[in-house]
Amino acid sequence: MLSTVDKLKTHLGITATTYDSVLTQIMGQVDAHIKKILVREVEEYEYIDDIYDGDREFIQLKDTNLSKSDFTFQYNKGDSETEDWETVPRTDYELYYDLGVIRMNTAYTGNRIFKINYTAGDDDVAEDLQMLLIRLSAKIYNKRKSEGTSNESLENISFGWNKLIAPEDKDVLENHKLKFFV
Repeated sequence: MLSTVDKLKTHLGITATTYDSVLTQIMGQVDAHIKKILVREVEEYEYIDDIYDGDREFIQLKDTNLSKSDFTFQYNKGDSETEDWETVPRTDYELYYDLGVIRMNTAYTGNRIFKINYTAGDDDVAEDLQMLLIRLSAKIYNKRKSEGTSNESLENISFGWNKLIAPEDKDVLENHKLKFFV
């Protein structure tokens, strides 16, 4: 998860554990939604047997900031019925760790012929992403009892609920979104 329940509780001014399960549920849903928008996991994540087609100069992996020590790149020199995986020679490709991109120097043809295992993501989640999760979770927590209400008023005081994702939140998401290289 991009942040912790304790940080959300601090933001909300909650010290008791009464609402921990509700906060955890809200944070889990918001975390999944953010990652869906970003098109990546963000935190360190291990991708196993990721399959890609040949016939391309660039292969865009599913995440960025690849681990330099945990990367295997294989091709199937057999067929779909009798797979025979062999390591792709290092001279046949260039790997851009920070972009999550492989540039092929040698042509390999066929569908589903590459199998890639790698670890990608960040050990430390950026502060702005942590705060985004906290702010959106806090909005949902505070609004949960007035679900379906768009405006509320009490005598001369009136306020409307902002849309969940504000323009500044969209900027944060755009800054961390997986940019497709190819």
